[in-house]
Amino acid sequence: MSFREKLKDDADKAFLNKDELAEDITYVAYDESIRHIRAIVVRERPDTGLEDGGRILQSQAELYILNDKDLGTTRVSKGEDKVMLPAEVDGEVVEWRVIDIISKDEALWHLLIQR
Repeated sequence: MSFREKLKDDADKAFLNKDELAEDITYVAYDESIRHIRAIVVRERPDTGLEDGGRILQSQAELYILNDKDLGTTRVSKGEDKVMLPAEVDGEVVEWRVIDIISKDEALWHLLIQR
C-alpha cells in the first residue's frame, strides 16, 4: 500500500469514524448530484467578534471530507456546492454553501461553509 493510499485509509477509518469525530451529512455538488457522506464539522465560529448575550451568532463552519470518488468527493465548486447538516449538534438540518477551499491533500478536503 502506497503512502497516499495509507493516508486516505487513515483519514477514512480514524478521523471520519462516526464513533469518534464524524457525522453524516448530505453533499449536493454543482451538478445537483447528491451524496450521503461522513464529515468532521467544526461549528465553532472562527471569529468571535459577533456575540449576542453569550450566544455566538454562527453563520460559518469548517468541514473536513474525504477526497475520494466513492466516500467523499474529488471535485469542489466554491459558491455552487451545497451541504445539508444541522447548524447545532442534533439540531435541525439547514442548507450551507461551500464558500472556500481552505486546503486539500491526497486524503481530505478542508472547506469553509456558510449558511
